[in-house]
Amino acid sequence: MELNPNESLAKHKAYTDLVKENGEQSTQVYFNHTSINLFPRTIFSQQSIFSLDVKLNEITFTGYSNADSLSLFNSVKNQEAESIQSFASLPNNPDIIEAVTLSDVNLFYKTVEKQQSDKTIELNTNAWQLLNDSALYNIKAESFENIDKEIVSATYVLNNVTSHILSIRIKDAEKSEVLLKLMSDSILGNLDLKTYKLNTSFEKLFSFTASDFKNEYACVTENQLLFFSNKTVLDYYQQSSAGSQLLGKNSSFMDYANDNLSLECNYLYYENAELMKAHNLISIINSEELWMSEHALSQLSLTAKNYKNNLQVRINANHAQPKSAVSNSSSALWAFKADSAITTSAHVFVNHLTQENELCFQDELNQVYLINSTGNLIWKKKISESIKSNIYTVDIFKNGKFQMLFNTENYLHLIDRNGNYVQGFPVKLPAKATSNISLLDYEGNKDYRIFLACADKRIYNFNLYGVKTEGFVPVKTDAIVNLPIIFAHVGASDYLITADIAGNLYGFSRKGEGRIDFKNKVIENLDHLYVLAGNNLDNTKLIYVDDKNNLLNKISLADKKEALKIGDELNGFKTSFALVNDDSQSDILVYGNGALYAYDLFTSKLVEYFNELAVYDDAQMVQTSDNTWFLGFDKTGQKIDVINTSGKLATSLPNSNQKPLINNLYKNGKTYVLLIGGNKITCQELKNYFLVLFLEKEPKFNANSTTCPKIPPSTPPTGAAPLPTYDRCMKFNLNLSSAPLRALVN
Repeated sequence: MELNPNESLAKHKAYTDLVKENGEQSTQVYFNHTSINLFPRTIFSQQSIFSLDVKLNEITFTGYSNADSLSLFNSVKNQEAESIQSFASLPNNPDIIEAVTLSDVNLFYKTVEKQQSDKTIELNTNAWQLLNDSALYNIKAESFENIDKEIVSATYVLNNVTSHILSIRIKDAEKSEVLLKLMSDSILGNLDLKTYKLNTSFEKLFSFTASDFKNEYACVTENQLLFFSNKTVLDYYQQSSAGSQLLGKNSSFMDYANDNLSLECNYLYYENAELMKAHNLISIINSEELWMSEHALSQLSLTAKNYKNNLQVRINANHAQPKSAVSNSSSALWAFKADSAITTSAHVFVNHLTQENELCFQDELNQVYLINSTGNLIWKKKISESIKSNIYTVDIFKNGKFQMLFNTENYLHLIDRNGNYVQGFPVKLPAKATSNISLLDYEGNKDYRIFLACADKRIYNFNLYGVKTEGFVPVKTDAIVNLPIIFAHVGASDYLITADIAGNLYGFSRKGEGRIDFKNKVIENLDHLYVLAGNNLDNTKLIYVDDKNNLLNKISLADKKEALKIGDELNGFKTSFALVNDDSQSDILVYGNGALYAYDLFTSKLVEYFNELAVYDDAQMVQTSDNTWFLGFDKTGQKIDVINTSGKLATSLPNSNQKPLINNLYKNGKTYVLLIGGNKITCQELKNYFLVLFLEKEPKFNANSTTCPKIPPSTPPTGAAPLPTYDRCMKFNLNLSSAPLRALVN
């Protein structure tokens, strides 16, 4: 088309901004939602651009969208992203699920209100005023503060009636009970599940979707405030709960959820296309061709996450058959299924009787599990809160018997191998924990010290019994501390070091006394600080990456700062440290949207790997008996990418939505990967990868045991294209640290 420059799409700012955000792609799809109605304007109101990945039975769009005040996306701006898990406790067979994650509930509902009708705004304003007057205090503020990040709305069609459940994850069940008593006309049910019949004045509180359902009933479970649009869906929920007919137990749904719904996001949408067609409900995609095709679509999902000034969006549409247990675990040595989605990484715990490794972790129901190294359950124990820290193995009585130490938001926990609390535990913290515990053993004599930062802007020091250490003065900080406390011994002195979210550095003694008055600051909300210990203050360095300015910064304990430029764009990337090269000094792993890099401490690049569709949330370096691998957790693809030292992808380990645990599980010199996906944890060996050479003629050398039978065309290696008949197949185990062999593999 011949266009004048002002009409050209290449000059259109919304388009060029999105193209710049999405980067170079082999295929890009651009939508101007102001001109089309393929997606609802209540979600997509402006423009979007996507790259796409097409597979058999599946299409995935990944890209960026911008929004205005008409869009629900606009309501989740400035909210922190989280992985949504609450849908696992909903009843089976919803037609639609819609959810948001919130860090500022007040801001969210103020923005949602602008999109509501005048009638709804007036109804809710009067309702909250009435509740505040009845409670004699600001119960609205208390109720919003009590929301624990997740709100999920689910649509069901029961007896030809469209019904809804609104699930709000809460921090304190008693506060929600007080609210429901004020909202209700009567109380139904039994003591196990007290149900409230709501007054019609409060039927629209907490709703955030465009649907017009009204809340008629409500109840409180341990960590959920639930609203029901009618008695039918209330009864369905009660029957499903009693019979464990929940989404978290539905293997077909959870297989899809593990791949597509467990992503860190601000907004989530899911629809069961087959149920929606049967119930004549309207899809999020306005396509007559798609909807009239008999078997075109089975499941559809959308997740959106704040990214700079836009939303990072992923849409998946599939008609894949449910994954079989065999295909999910064909390379796994064993698999263990928890009662609900596993929410922590796996941690090693040692059996003091046999010295064998065991594994502990927690699920969405706050159950802590201990399983043995072959995936058999030893015990599970429900605790009050979700685990925030690593799970440490300690020996409190110094008698060779071990316990598990960790913290939740409000408590320190110490549990023995039989699943029982050590006497005196759990220990209530002085205030809510803002950092995870740091477990320090100054002299290596098991005289442990536990350091923890809390919401009262103080850093506390406890002994292993959960008692504040005598002689230690809690360290006051200017802002909240999220980073762990790091110990360094320099010269004849000890230093404890951390930074707060405002970038202020702290260096104090074992007694809590300030040792260094830092004038230099680190970046705000730093996610990783590394201490390179030297023999004096000048050569002991605090090292971190400034991702916004692409700088490697070093601050000495003498408070001198140096900055080295990194040549790659690292905005939004995370950092960890590992020994990558052979100079015995830690190197830096930097990973994020579309790439993983390794640098030494002088910013020389050691490794780079690009994958435009991946978003890496964790990276580890692993040394096996023969090779070195980088394992990147791609939270968008729900997989672990295994990358060699040349920056080439060796393989991907699918069905993983948590950071993997990698260790010598059986103490046999082999390396094992513990993968977590949904409610399942699987174990498989991290093997060496082989180069296979197919020779068209008999080799001239004696192949001996490495020869294999003639390969007919019908049985090629797994995943390979059909092959002609070859006389010999030679398999060589390659040490990829060899440069010539790396070149050959590449």
